[in-house]
Amino acid sequence: FEYAQTLIEKQDDVITTRQILDLLERAAEAEPTNFQYQFVAATYARKYHDVDMAKKRYQQCIAMKNQDVILMYEYAMYLQQLHLNDSRDDILNLLQRAMDADTLKQHPYVREAYNELKRQSANFNNAPPMRYKLFDDDDDDDRERIRGIIYNFDKVLTYHSLHDHLKQLKLHIDDLDQSVLCDLIFGGHDRVERLRRHFERVTAKFIHIAIISFNKHHVITEALRGVGLLRYFLASNIVGVDTSQ
Repeated sequence: FEYAQTLIEKQDDVITTRQILDLLERAAEAEPTNFQYQFVAATYARKYHDVDMAKKRYQQCIAMKNQDVILMYEYAMYLQQLHLNDSRDDILNLLQRAMDADTLKQHPYVREAYNELKRQSANFNNAPPMRYKLFDDDDDDDRERIRGIIYNFDKVLTYHSLHDHLKQLKLHIDDLDQSVLCDLIFGGHDRVERLRRHFERVTAKFIHIAIISFNKHHVITEALRGVGLLRYFLASNIVGVDTSQ
């Protein structure tokens, strides 16, 4: 997986697309329960038009996260754009599952896509691709590809200032339990989930991410660890007020 990342970043004409896809496929096969490996493999297989690989990896992702509305919608739109024979029922099923999972009705475009597909009916195979509301890799311009994102921590990744909370109550980061971190500092489970999806999509495009903060390095890492977001950051890419380099 790391070698595939290196090859993509080099953007060397000598490096073939097939080499990158093969490396990502091998990583996904070796770690079938690693969502990041599956999702990155699906993303790049779609980008480089390996339909079989993309379908396999998307299906593996959905098997792991079968309540992920955006993931099911994304796969459904990918299938619709392919115009594969006999795929209409599969797409409708994916969109129906996405609507069922969207209990708070936060994703109206899913129902719009479902209704549009229903209207296409017998003309499905000749219908133009539906407008895709989230991402369209075909619009990517590698010459302008984002290489890295640097985040502040307090009130950017967190909802409330962790630094102020610890200072006012004279607490240490180790004194806070996971529920306080999640609900009070990071703004609740839904917000943490949105951050997770953001980091998954950013890292799927091999964009380097880092944090620079006036918090101490240990405070940042333990807070991220407490809500399950630390795995997206290299330790060397978290810079606190006490970081020497």
